Amino acid sequence: RRRAAGRPALSLAWGLWELGTGLGDRISATAKRRIRASGVEGLTAEQGLALFDAALGSAEPVLVPVRFDPSASLAPPTGGSGAGLPAARASWPANPAEPELRELLRAEVAAVLGHPDAAVIADDRPFPELGFDSLTVIELRTRITGLSGLDLPATVVFDRPTVADLARYLREQADR
Repeated sequence: RRRAAGRPALSLAWGLWELGTGLGDRISATAKRRIRASGVEGLTAEQGLALFDAALGSAEPVLVPVRFDPSASLAPPTGGSGAGLPAARASWPANPAEPELRELLRAEVAAVLGHPDAAVIADDRPFPELGFDSLTVIELRTRITGLSGLDLPATVVFDRPTVADLARYLREQADR
C-alpha cells in the first residue's frame, strides 16, 4: 500500500539463517533437515547482509532473500532423505498382522523423525513425546496412506496417538 501511494516501502520474507541465534536456533534438527531437503540453504551473516544491501537497491516492494540449492530434489522431503537414515518403504504387505504393522509403523516413524534405528521407537509412547509436530504428523499420515493404500483421515495420527493404537486402527481398516 505504501509503495502504491508513492512512499518508500520494502518487505523482506527472509529464509533460514545459519546463525546460532533467533528463530533459526530454535528450529528442531528434524525441521532443519526438512527445510534443507526442500532445497533451502541457510544464509551466513555475510550472505544475509549482502542480500539486505541488494534489496535496498531494488525497485521491488516485496523480496524473498533466501539461498536455494539448485541440485535439491523437487519431491516432497521425507525423514529418510539424510545419509544413514532409513529410506521410505517401497511396499506394504497385503494383509499384515498387528505385530507386523507395529514393526512397519516403527520403521516409518523412525524414518520421519530421522532416527537411524526403529528400535528406539516405543509402541506405547505418544507421538508428540517421540518428537512429532504438526508437519511430521502430516508426513507420517501421508507415508502410511501412500504405502498402505488405505484412505486415512487427516487426523488419524492425532486420533491414534501411539504406534500401538495406530497399528490396531490400521488392522481394523484393512479388515473392512
